[in-house]
Amino acid sequence: MQTSPPQSPPIGAIALLMLACFPYFIMLAAILSEAGGDPASYGGEGRMAAAFSELYALASGVLLSIVLGILLLIGWTNGEMPRWAAIGAGVLYPLSVIAAGVAIDLSYYYPGGWLVLVPGLLAPVIALFAMWARLPALHAVLRPDVTSTELLGAIAILILVTPALSYLDELQLPARVARYQEQTEAVMATRAAESAKLTQENEARFQGLTPDSSLWDYINPQRIPDGRDEQAVAGARQVKSRQTDAVLLLREGK
Repeated sequence: MQTSPPQSPPIGAIALLMLACFPYFIMLAAILSEAGGDPASYGGEGRMAAAFSELYALASGVLLSIVLGILLLIGWTNGEMPRWAAIGAGVLYPLSVIAAGVAIDLSYYYPGGWLVLVPGLLAPVIALFAMWARLPALHAVLRPDVTSTELLGAIAILILVTPALSYLDELQLPARVARYQEQTEAVMATRAAESAKLTQENEARFQGLTPDSSLWDYINPQRIPDGRDEQAVAGARQVKSRQTDAVLLLREGK
């Protein structure tokens, strides 16, 4: 009885899978780095930053698609992929690359939305399908027909929902922009309150300085209230220990 030759270890497939992780995470990080405000309100620097971010995301997506394409090819040539599944993958894979590219581009028109799910989920599903095909030992547990149908079906669904997610993100954009503005205003109000509190504390501290205070209390630029520079200089001249303090400050590099 003739036996099939043993399968070689999937070292190349595993190496490609690990390599794909780098552009994948860079792509997601670039997409998710968008603040979530209205892109139309970006200033010059904001638009430039968004353009560079989109460039990183698209470039990473292109590199990721190349690696995944090679991984699929290895799964087909060196593994055991059903013929009909190989044909389906050959049709769906280029469509998935287009869908991911469109989703990445539209994610910068509607930041903070659901479109990130398309490139975020397509890559793991494609990688899982390729690795499953490359490891025939798994076919005893994950049957070829059922597994191929489920994974290729998931890829097809992600491709088909791209326009729907784009429309949903467009509808939800005003609400996300308003929520982002509220959060920004809340942060600014908190910072303003903290700044006002610090100003009051510095003013109260400055009012309490006497000739017995240290020289650094008068000349510390971070603790001198606005408009009190002349009074600080005058107070520093009255410090009893100014000569000793000056020597110590010089030794400390201040």
